[in-house]
Amino acid sequence: MTRLRRRMAPVFIAGTAMGLVAGTPAWAQTPPAAEPVAVDPAAPASAAAPTDAIDPNAIVVTARRRAENLLSVPVAISAVNADGLERANILTPQDLARVVPGLTTGSGSTRGFSQLIFTIRGQRNGEPAIAADQSIGVYFAEVPQNASQGLNSGFFDIESVQVLKGPQGTLFGRNATGGAVLIQPNMPTADFGGYVKGTAGSYELRDIEGAINLPITDTLGLRVAGKYTHRDGYLTNILNGRKFNNIERGGARAILQWEPSDGFRTTTIGTYSRGRSRGEGWKLNKLGPPAGQAIIDAFEEIQSLGKYEIINNAETPGFPVQDHNGLTRTWSIQNTTEIGLGGDMTLKNIIGYRGVFDRAISLASGSRIPLQDSIIEDDLNEFSEELQILGETGPLKYVAGLYYFQTRGSEAIGAYNNGLNRLRQSDYDARNTSYSAFAHIDYELNGIVEGLSLSLGGRITHDKRILIRRGRDQIAVGSPTFVCQLEPTVTGPNDRDMCNLRFDVSFTRPTWESSLNWQIDADNLIYASYRRGYRTGGFSSSATNLTIASSPYGPESVDAFELGSKHGFHSDNVDASLTLAGFINKYRDIQRRTNVLSGSNQTFNYTTNAASAQIYGGEAELHIGLFDAFYIDASYAYLKPKYDRWIDPVNVGGIIYNNDISGSRFNDVSRHQITLAARYEVPVGENLGKVAIGANYSYRSSFTTQNEINTPKCTVDGAPANVIYTNCYNAAGVVPGYGIVNARVSWENVANQGFDLSLFVNNVTDKYYSRAAITALSTLGIFATAIGEPRMWGVELRVPFGGER
Repeated sequence: MTRLRRRMAPVFIAGTAMGLVAGTPAWAQTPPAAEPVAVDPAAPASAAAPTDAIDPNAIVVTARRRAENLLSVPVAISAVNADGLERANILTPQDLARVVPGLTTGSGSTRGFSQLIFTIRGQRNGEPAIAADQSIGVYFAEVPQNASQGLNSGFFDIESVQVLKGPQGTLFGRNATGGAVLIQPNMPTADFGGYVKGTAGSYELRDIEGAINLPITDTLGLRVAGKYTHRDGYLTNILNGRKFNNIERGGARAILQWEPSDGFRTTTIGTYSRGRSRGEGWKLNKLGPPAGQAIIDAFEEIQSLGKYEIINNAETPGFPVQDHNGLTRTWSIQNTTEIGLGGDMTLKNIIGYRGVFDRAISLASGSRIPLQDSIIEDDLNEFSEELQILGETGPLKYVAGLYYFQTRGSEAIGAYNNGLNRLRQSDYDARNTSYSAFAHIDYELNGIVEGLSLSLGGRITHDKRILIRRGRDQIAVGSPTFVCQLEPTVTGPNDRDMCNLRFDVSFTRPTWESSLNWQIDADNLIYASYRRGYRTGGFSSSATNLTIASSPYGPESVDAFELGSKHGFHSDNVDASLTLAGFINKYRDIQRRTNVLSGSNQTFNYTTNAASAQIYGGEAELHIGLFDAFYIDASYAYLKPKYDRWIDPVNVGGIIYNNDISGSRFNDVSRHQITLAARYEVPVGENLGKVAIGANYSYRSSFTTQNEINTPKCTVDGAPANVIYTNCYNAAGVVPGYGIVNARVSWENVANQGFDLSLFVNNVTDKYYSRAAITALSTLGIFATAIGEPRMWGVELRVPFGGER
């Protein structure tokens, strides 16, 4: 396999004795004695970026769509490789928040464990419907994963994860106002090999994962990997003993890579994953003034339960929702082909197709009172096509391209709200289409100052959104007659085609970036950047008011100013790195989601544009290695978001009062995030293998979630003193901060027998905490929380073979 072997020359992730580079958690580093990993396949297949042009002692990132040393990239990046994921016990993308400063993760409201929403530097989208887009771009092997459904599955045999912070609109397109998450699987290599890994632990944890690498010919390689996980739930429904928050999922992936010549490479990836779960068990935590006596009684009942006991009416006689098993299926096929055009120029084509089916059942009141009960089904397909040309000439490096993306899908929500067994059926079809062209250059200015460079980029994006609404309400419990939500004069049987209303809208926006960079030496970089990001607008798919439903909310934009530095320090016994970033983000027309109680005693939510806001913040990551054996890591992220102006028109007796609600908090934003980690490699005899002891701690301060309007001001500006602005009740919907300790002991190559053995404990102190919440204090008077995982342990056996031994 001459060509494959040459292309995949070893690039060690960690080049110093410590294995630390700026921006990368130390537990993410592979010590120098570890097996090398291949160059990221995003590197061009021609001389545009040959492997020997990359320092083999540096971690390789692709934040600018080419393989580069992390210390040379003027973008705030946190990168974690396979070893780092394992040492921090990262099992799903949702766990990444434990090791990446400035990143938080959470499930999509009540839509089950497979749906995942990222928040970076205070930017997220609280609307989990398929008609909306998130603020964070997620890419798997360079192919966008737009819908949040299914993002929390298929996470196995991973080479690395890169988290890019701040707007990435030039190179990664619209809807990346907060950043991007790049997930890279392990690719085929030149040597036969693989591994089998089995884990058993508490709550009947059973996990098996494996991969095999098959070099079919000198130019053709295949890698196949798979994973299956089972774990019992840790919340018990006292009505029937059923367990909630369980895990039952599996997946498989095949990667075929063909490189018949040095100037041509094509990689095809097929992935399938499937998961079932009884879903999130919510627990009523607080009450608001709208709560009636029945809810108050239910709250008192919940308070008498044990920490991990809940009450859920699913599967009880007479209850409208009898099945509480969620189901997610995802599959994808994608291809990346690179053609060397001679010299230092490469043509690259990235095409992908992804299908997702997701069924989530939620009883979110957190008590026996059925206040927010729903069955949600999403069925969607995504297609993307991106053509790039990239290369370099003299002091100039460039990448330019064309991009096309389309989502087609349907969503059906059957809801029983506010204790009514009257069905609210919301069906809609969505089609989102996006076209864009982009270019980015890096130009060396060594003639002015050695190591000085300028980065410039721009993108123009056109988005079109089409939504067909079919919402209808049952006129009475048990009645065969329904009335259209948006056209109350139209009635009939429960027919999906009864209420067809089509809405469409288009947006065209530019995004850009500029950065002045000074690479003082190989270990020190200082940069100052300005970036413009954009997230497309759309329609509120669940609104039941015709005026709101037919009025699109507009795009949001962000102007981000950042000053950052990356530094490496080396001596005989100490290696260290420090990365610093400070930023100010100025937002306009921010998309915000809120709940409304309609006249028919039903709740709905809609998205609107807040006026403007600013986010001030900073991040620091410090990594220290001592004597090639002891590693310490620390990071801190600080965020201070504040609305400049947000006005909510309030109708009081036919008079409109413009009420200032700028005192609301940003959702899912903690002002402080801290991570600490330590790892000690115990000196043992060479014949015994390698023993390491490690622990990590992650903390986030308090945060609000779900309801964006949560100002503590209960008065209405200009209105009579007796008028109460009931949305102020949501200000009490605060999830307390919490810190979690995880630990791991690993023994690699046990007594030279060729296998690895590890023991891990998550939540060592058995901390009881809430990790998310449903905030309906202003409408239903309830605040229900999702309880985090208790202490869990596991024993892991890993057997590598062939070239991966």
